[in-house]
Amino acid sequence: MFCKKISLTALLSLAASVSAHYTFPDLIVNGVNTGDWVNIRRTNNYNSQAPVTDVTSADFRCYTSQTGATASTANVAAGSTIGIGADQSVYHPGVVNVYMAKAPGNVTTFDGSGAVWFKVFQISAVTDGGKTITFPGQNINAVTFTIPKNLPSGQYLVRAEQIALHAASTFGGAQFYLSCAQINVTGGGSGTPGPLVSIPGVYTGKEPGIMLNIYYPIPTTYVQPGPAVWNTFPDLLLNGVSTGDWVNVRKTNNFNTQSPVTDVTSADFRCYTSQTGATASTATVAAGSKIGIGADGPMYHPGVVNVYMAKAPSNATTFDGSGSVWFKVYQISAVTDGGSTITFPAQNLNSVSFTIPKNLPTGQYLVRMEQIALHAASTFQGAQFYLSCAQINVTGGGSGTPGPLVAIPGVYTGKEPGIMLNIYYRRFHFVSSLSTLTKLFNSCPCYLRTAWSLATMFSKQLILSFLVSSATLVSAHYTFPTLLINGVGTGNWVNVRRTNNFNTRSPVTDVSSQDIRCYTSETRATAQTATVTAGSQIGFRADEPIYHAGVLNIYMAKAPGSAASFDGSGNVWFKVHQISAVTDGGKTISFPSSNLQDVTFTIPKSIPSGEYLVRVEHIALHSASSFQGAQFYISCAQINVTGGGNGSPGPLVSFPGAYSGRESGIQLNIYYPVPATYVQPGPVRFHTVFAVILIGSYPLRLTGCLEWMKAFRIYKFWRTPRNALLCFALKQIATILCPQLNHLFQAKGRDFDLTCILRTESLLSVWTVF
Repeated sequence: MFCKKISLTALLSLAASVSAHYTFPDLIVNGVNTGDWVNIRRTNNYNSQAPVTDVTSADFRCYTSQTGATASTANVAAGSTIGIGADQSVYHPGVVNVYMAKAPGNVTTFDGSGAVWFKVFQISAVTDGGKTITFPGQNINAVTFTIPKNLPSGQYLVRAEQIALHAASTFGGAQFYLSCAQINVTGGGSGTPGPLVSIPGVYTGKEPGIMLNIYYPIPTTYVQPGPAVWNTFPDLLLNGVSTGDWVNVRKTNNFNTQSPVTDVTSADFRCYTSQTGATASTATVAAGSKIGIGADGPMYHPGVVNVYMAKAPSNATTFDGSGSVWFKVYQISAVTDGGSTITFPAQNLNSVSFTIPKNLPTGQYLVRMEQIALHAASTFQGAQFYLSCAQINVTGGGSGTPGPLVAIPGVYTGKEPGIMLNIYYRRFHFVSSLSTLTKLFNSCPCYLRTAWSLATMFSKQLILSFLVSSATLVSAHYTFPTLLINGVGTGNWVNVRRTNNFNTRSPVTDVSSQDIRCYTSETRATAQTATVTAGSQIGFRADEPIYHAGVLNIYMAKAPGSAASFDGSGNVWFKVHQISAVTDGGKTISFPSSNLQDVTFTIPKSIPSGEYLVRVEHIALHSASSFQGAQFYISCAQINVTGGGNGSPGPLVSFPGAYSGRESGIQLNIYYPVPATYVQPGPVRFHTVFAVILIGSYPLRLTGCLEWMKAFRIYKFWRTPRNALLCFALKQIATILCPQLNHLFQAKGRDFDLTCILRTESLLSVWTVF
C-alpha cells in the first residue's frame, strides 16, 4: 500500500506537459459577466495560461509585467455581489483568496504597490484528521463574494488567486493562477479594512498551506495562507438599518488589524477596547423591536454566536460592564447529526439580529456580540473571539428580571467543550494505544480496517453527542411569565404565579419534588385569575424563544373553590395540549416547539365552568441521556372558565407523580443513536372524541375513548343473545384498540372521530382522521 501511495504521488506530481491550466479574464457583477479582459487587466498568460510560481516576483501582484495592461473600471455598489470568472473550470485541487486594494486616485494608474492589500474572501480546504482532504474551490467556474457594506467608497483593485496544490510538495511547486479587476465602489461606509499586506511580500512560499503534499500522508489539518479575512462588528442595526460604523458601537482595538481575542481571562474579552478606550453614542430602541450587530464582511470562519446584554446603573457611556451583570439574550449554535456532519448556521452571515425582550426593564444597556471562531479550536486558546459592544437605551420596557447573570471575563474558562474542540476530527484517548495492536495484526489488514472503522465511528459519535449535550456555562434558559388570551398577553406574572426561577431561569430536574407542580416553593406566589370562555384560545408566552430541543405539555386542574388558594395537590391534573417530537424511523428527530415564544391552545368547549390552574411544561432534552438530565421549564396560570360544558376531563394524574423520570420520552439520547420513535410523556390528552355506536336502531353518543369503552357494558341491557354476543365482542376489540388509537393519534398530535357501526351480522369500523 505504501508503494502504491508513493507511485500515485509521483504520477500526480509529475503532470503531463499539457496541463489543464486556466486564467481569470471575466468580472461578474450581480451575476452578469462583463466580458473577457474588459474590467480585468490582461495577464501575461492570457494565451499560454501558465501559472506564477515565484511568490517574490513582481508578477505575483497582477501578472501584467509583459502586457502592461489596464482595464475599464466597473461601478459596483457596496453590499452587491461580484466575482471573477475563469475561462474554464478550475481543474487543479487548491484554495482561493481574494484581496482588494484601494487606489489613492484613479485605479487605472494604480500599480498596487505597498502594504495596501486586505483579504475579503477565501475558499479553504476541508480536512477530517488525516483520512481525506477536499477542495471546495476545485471545479468551479467563478469565485463570487459580497462587497462589504461598510467598505469606503472609491476605486479598487480586486485580486483573485487560486493556489493549485497538486504539485506543491516542494518549494516553488504551488501554482498561482491570478488576475486583477478594476472597480469603483459606490454607496460605501466608513470601515477601516485590514490587516494590510503587500503583494509580493504576503507569502514566503514555505507556509504550510503553500508547500505541502496533499496526497501522502494526507494532511490532518490545513492552514489557509495569508492574513485573516477583514472582519469586525462596527455597526448597530435598528430594525434592519445600520446606524453607521463605530457610531453606536465602541471602536475595538482591532478596528484596523481585525485580530481576535483568544484569552478569555483578559480585560479585552469584555468589549475589546483596552487600547482605544472608546465609548459611543447611545441609540434609543423600543422593547420588543429588532436590533442587531453588523459585521464589516461575511463571517468567514465556522463558529457560533452569543449576544449578551448588561444594564448600566445609569449612563451606558460611563459603564465599563464590570461585575456579574451580563445575561444572554440570543445565540446561534452549531448543528450536529450524531457525528456525520457539523454545520454552523452563523457562518457567512453579515449581521446577527434579534428581538429585544418586551419585558426587559427600561434603561441603558451594553449589548455585547461575540462570534467564537472554531476552525483552530482543538488546542487551548485556539478559539478566536470576534466581539464588540454597542450602547442602547431601551424604552417601553417591562418588569422582567433578566438572568442568569455572569461576569465577563469570568463566564468561560476556555476549556469548555464548546470552545476547545476539534470540529473536524476527534478520537478517544485510547485510540493512540492502538498502534501496538496495529503492529501485532499487521498481517491481517482487513481485520484492522474493520476494527479501526468501528472504533473511529464509535468514538466520534459519542464525542459529538457529548459536545452537543454539554452546553456552555451560560445556557439559553427561559421562563413562561405571561398568559395569552386570544393572542394578547396579560403581562408578566399577572395571571401566572411567579416561579422560583424568575431571576435565575434555572429548570427543575427532579420530577419527584414539589416544584415539579408549579415551581413556587420559594416564592409561594399566587396570581390574579383571568376570566376566559370555554372554546376560546389561551396560552403562554416565554420571556425569550424556547431554545432547547424538547417537547411541551399543558395540563389543567380544577380548583374546588378559588384558584388563588388552590395548591394543585392530588390526582386533579389532565392534559389539554402537547407538542411532541417528529421522527422518521431513526434518520432524524426534530422538535416543533423549539424556537417558539408563544404556545397556544383552545379551551375544550366541554370543560365544566369553574376556576382552574393551567400548567405549562417544556421538557428540554438536550442533555437527557442520563437520569435527571432532562430539564423542566414550567409555570402555572390561574383562569376562570365560563360558558363551559359537562365533560369529564381525564385521565387524571398528580404532580409530582405523573412521571418517574425514566420514561422513554424523558430519559433518552436525542443525538446518537437517533431515536426511531418518540413517546410523549404523560397521559393522553383530554379532547372531544366521539363514537357513534349503532346496535340495531339504538344510537349512543359518547365522549372520550375510555368513556365509550365503559359504555360497551350496555350489552347487558340487550336481552337477545345475538346482540349481547356482538356487543361483548365489540367491547373486547375496543379494549385492545383504544390504547393503540390514543397512542397513534397522540403521537401525530391529532384528534380523531371513530365511528363504529355494529350490524346484526358484521362489524364495520370506519376511522376518519381530521
